[in-house]
Amino acid sequence: MTSMSSLELRLDTDRIPLVLGEPLALVRSKFNGHDIECSEDPEIRRAYLTVLGEGVELVFEDDRLATIFLHLSGAPEECGRFGGTTDMIGREILDAQDSQPFETTMERLGFVPTKRSYPFAIDRLNDDLRIRLERRSEKSFILIDRGDRVR
Repeated sequence: MTSMSSLELRLDTDRIPLVLGEPLALVRSKFNGHDIECSEDPEIRRAYLTVLGEGVELVFEDDRLATIFLHLSGAPEECGRFGGTTDMIGREILDAQDSQPFETTMERLGFVPTKRSYPFAIDRLNDDLRIRLERRSEKSFILIDRGDRVR
């Protein structure tokens, strides 16, 4: 398993290590061989990298990886559904109809619940990351960031 401030995306046979804070150019190079789309919003100093058809969207702030979205359902059509796994989150969690496998696994890995609860989302934190499972009727996804807004 990778360090707790990073994760490994597993897309088919590819294993792609991602570390929050990595520069856009480095992250982009890790998706060599995958169809990607990159867009920028200079006014708010953000960039977005979508791995087309893989259900992965990455958000960069000031050219640094800030947020990872793994779309389980309801993603924009070109993005697709996340069919892979990560080194921490297996298909049994992603395919579960309830949040119990997510909660149990994250807590076993040392993640703790946040002080606030949300009606459609479950957050788990460690010292470096927040991992959120959000399920709404029209979409569900995993969000991974530093958790600055919920600490």
